[in-house]
Amino acid sequence: MRRILLAATALVAFSTVAVAADMPVKAPAYAAPAPMFNWTGFYIGGNVGAAWENLTTTDVDGFAALATPGTRTKLHDTGFIGGGQLGYNFQSGNWLVGIEGDIGWLDLGKKRFITGTTSSTQVGIDSGLYADVTGRIGYITNNNALWYAKGGWAYYNGDRLFSTTAGFTAGNIGSFSGWTAGGGVEWLIGPNWTAKIEYQHFDFGTERFALTPPTFRFDEKLRVDVVKVGLNWKFGN
Repeated sequence: MRRILLAATALVAFSTVAVAADMPVKAPAYAAPAPMFNWTGFYIGGNVGAAWENLTTTDVDGFAALATPGTRTKLHDTGFIGGGQLGYNFQSGNWLVGIEGDIGWLDLGKKRFITGTTSSTQVGIDSGLYADVTGRIGYITNNNALWYAKGGWAYYNGDRLFSTTAGFTAGNIGSFSGWTAGGGVEWLIGPNWTAKIEYQHFDFGTERFALTPPTFRFDEKLRVDVVKVGLNWKFGN
């Protein structure tokens, strides 16, 4: 009887293992990939950064004491930039093209004595509003990083800074109009949110102001390099 019971127990155990081996194995749960971010659409944002000023003021007629006509005074200084941007992107595969407008404040506001003279005259450029309209072209890597270049038109409305003890007054300077070029990288940091770091070079061209009485002319050529960080919010999905 004991042998029969042992044989029956062994047969049941073997049958259980065989049935278990033939049972289908449940497939592991499938994790759907994260949805692709669509860069196409309008966006709005803000930025802040540092600005490096490069101003050359030319004493066209030799107004300052000991200055010969054409004496140039160079001013290099560091200031602040801050503002906002609005733009539109169009994505095709990994490539992106777009247009962007910026407006903000350039904190320059510096002046210095005219180079190589004994004059009390100081020249410089004041802080003011800037704006630009640029085209962008870029390449998207891993769907969350956009490397881009940009370039276009730039505007600056800062007035001249001028002071002297010689009893002359200076007229206003015209608004600067020139070009800008640069580039940067922008990352997806959350649903509809991106962050960026960007470099831009501004060549605002040359503007002239004059003194009265009598008329003496000064030309101011302004170039600015900026590095800024910013945030953008994209409309839609």
